[in-house]
Amino acid sequence: MEQTITDEVEEFLQRHPKSHFLQSAKWASVKDNWKHEFITVRNENGAVIGTMSILLRKVPILNRYMMYAPRGFVCDKEDKETLKKLTIEAKKIAKRYHAFIFRLDPDIPKEDKEFRQTMEALRI
Repeated sequence: MEQTITDEVEEFLQRHPKSHFLQSAKWASVKDNWKHEFITVRNENGAVIGTMSILLRKVPILNRYMMYAPRGFVCDKEDKETLKKLTIEAKKIAKRYHAFIFRLDPDIPKEDKEFRQTMEALRI
């Protein structure tokens, strides 16, 4: 049986120490009034090395979307290239849905100044 992208991401999430149920496709299916997008980054061998689950909800009055990434990125927080690729793809989704806000709450201590600087450099 052929493995789907969702299966690959779910397997990656099960193995990754920063993973959380809120980042799974199963959680996204519970949010039935939200759209869902997965962003996936792969290494040169095709293995998943980073992902982000993005939920999108249309705000009727504004006729635009809000984006939410529960628990943020799932990748090595020191891997700036993967963080950059995930950010670029998130920006593409924001543009496609005309999102006016993107909220994420990564599982990174607020005292982690290096991660904060990386995020500020990416302008997420």
